Order: sequence, then structure tokens, then C-alpha cells
Amino acid sequence: MTPAASVVERRSMFRRRRFQAPRQRPSLLWTFVRPIGLALLLVGTPAAIAVWTLTSPCFALRDIGIESGERVASEWVAQSLEPLRGRHVLLLSLEEVERLLAGHRWVEGVQVHKILPNALHVQVLERIPVAVMRHEKGLSYVDRQGRLIDRLEETDVPAALLLIEGRAEESAAVAAAVAAVEELAAGGSPLFQVILGVEILTGLDLELDVAALPFAVLVRSDRLQPAVAQFERLLPKILDRYGGIEAVDLRFSRQIIMKFPEA
Repeated sequence: MTPAASVVERRSMFRRRRFQAPRQRPSLLWTFVRPIGLALLLVGTPAAIAVWTLTSPCFALRDIGIESGERVASEWVAQSLEPLRGRHVLLLSLEEVERLLAGHRWVEGVQVHKILPNALHVQVLERIPVAVMRHEKGLSYVDRQGRLIDRLEETDVPAALLLIEGRAEESAAVAAAVAAVEELAAGGSPLFQVILGVEILTGLDLELDVAALPFAVLVRSDRLQPAVAQFERLLPKILDRYGGIEAVDLRFSRQIIMKFPEA
């Protein structure tokens, strides 16, 4: 071994180690407190935000935007919803708004949109009249479900609305009459495209005032298309052979009955 190598080897034997501080073990108290603190932080922060949201005055309702049609005045809607002002926007429900507007005959439904932090947009859906009902109390608008909407005023002009006669309290029969007229109009028959009026006889039996025919037509609302198809095939022969017909009865499956004025 050379003298230089021996010197290097002896120096490496006495090299001082780097100082390392002894690791301290966490205290037992910190071991239990740390997870509890983290849990309180995770749970407490959302809870504090929720409490602030539910109690902050900045969410008190101030502005109410209203969208309505011709029958329901926006002024009436605004006055009806006035008790909601100052209420918390997030706590308002659709049922509350509907309850306040339920007193108007033309209100079909309501759509409510909350605009944070303190506004509400209310869209009023109006009932759509499809016919006019003549009954013992006068004339009333009728919707597709056969429900009476409101009485006709003297200034109302119900243009292009079907006239229905019968008992107004039988909404199912009125709805069936409306559905029958719509079915005939959609069936493509040129004879029944324009029906001026319908009289509800009994149950499903209807008497139609057809613009294209000089006589009334009696039908059943549950078998319209077969009866109409048969009637259209025989109509030229009927008009050629008979005159002065008062009504044609199509309520039977295998026969057509004609009614003539009494002598």
C-alpha cells in the first residue's frame, strides 16, 4: 500500500457523521384534537354558510316580475302576490304562489323562477277556451276538459268558437263533445270540417249542426269515423232520393235513420 492511500483510508475511518436532530413523537392530545378540529372545520363551514343564507336580509323578496295574458291582468297578479314581499326567496314554494292566484277563473297554472338574491319571476298560464256552452244559467266559456271557465260578458265576441248546448255540470260529456268535433275536423272529411254547434243529448249521443249540410246529424262520440265514412258513401243517393230531411241518425252500426218534418 502506498503512503498516500494509507493516509486517505485513515481519514475516512475518523470522518464525522452529520448531526441529525432526534424526531419528536406527536403528543397524545394532538392525536385526538387534530381529527376533531378537521371534522368541525368541514362540518361547521357549510353549516355557517347555510345559517347565513337562511337569515340574511339580502334574500328578502323585493322584486316580482309578472308575465300574463289578456284574461289575467298583471295588476291583479301583483296585488295578489303582495303578501310574499319580504319573504325569503329560497323558502318560497310554488304551492304558495298557486294558492294566492287560485281565485282567478282564467288561471290554469303558474311557473315560478327564482332570481337570486331577491327577485321572483311569475308566468301565469291562462286557460284556453275551445267552445261556448249554452246552459240554464246563460253562456260560458269551456276548456278542453269540459270545465266552465267564466260567463260571457255582453261585450265578448266569441269568434270561431264551437257552440255546445246541454247540461253544464256534466263536464265529462262536454269534454267528449269537444273531442268528437276535433276528431271529425282531423279526419279529413270535407263535410265535417266546419261544425257550428253541438247539442249533448244523453251520454255519448250528440247532435251536430254541420255547416255543409242542410240537416242535423246525430252521432255517437265513441264511433265517429265508421259512421261518417258510411254516411259519405251513401250521401249522394240520400240527397237524390229524399228531400226535406230534418235530421240523419248515424248512431247505429248497420242502418241510417232519416227524420222528416211532421206534416
